Amino acid sequence: VNATQRSNALFAQEQVKLLDGRLLISGGFRAQCFQQLNRPMFAPVASSPYSGIALPAPPAAYTGDGSAAYLIRSTNTKIRAHAGRGYRAPSLYERFGSSFDSFFGYSNYGDPRLKPEHSFGFDAGIDQDFRSGRVRVSATYFYSRLEDTIAFGSVSSADPYGRTFGGYINSKGGLSRGVELSTRVSPLSSLDVTAAYTYVNALERAPIYGDVLRT
Repeated sequence: VNATQRSNALFAQEQVKLLDGRLLISGGFRAQCFQQLNRPMFAPVASSPYSGIALPAPPAAYTGDGSAAYLIRSTNTKIRAHAGRGYRAPSLYERFGSSFDSFFGYSNYGDPRLKPEHSFGFDAGIDQDFRSGRVRVSATYFYSRLEDTIAFGSVSSADPYGRTFGGYINSKGGLSRGVELSTRVSPLSSLDVTAAYTYVNALERAPIYGDVLRT
């Protein structure tokens, strides 16, 4: 299969320092638009899938994020926070993926109707320096929510593209939140020793698939 699509993106970011450099505020915005997809060309042409159907372009995406950090110079302590939204358009393989066998013919996996993925993330933490910056201890709380995702799973018997062994589908997202701890020690100017630990809680508030609450 030969498929081509173009997209254009514009990104802008602004950073501001206030209070004699102790407060840093940053904000960003990104816009992405997609042009109409050129009709995919399949070989062999006979019984090629996804022919004669509408091929809409993914919707335009507008995402942004912001962050702030404040430095307490008397104690070498930094307090920081960040929040932002994420977006991922379905890939061409997820929309038109297929394989061909001379005996069985085409086996299709893709779905041209797939909707994009959306997510939201937030994190906040603190960094503490000791011994003139040769020791740093950090703690961060994070929260991520996948609002819409693209998964590979079973499809209904009435699938318009003849997918019988599964394919790419739109699915509910999920939660991921937890704490990350890290430390860095520099006993020599040419040596850094680091260690980190992350705890992730993936217990869902509502089932995503069946009665499954933990992912």
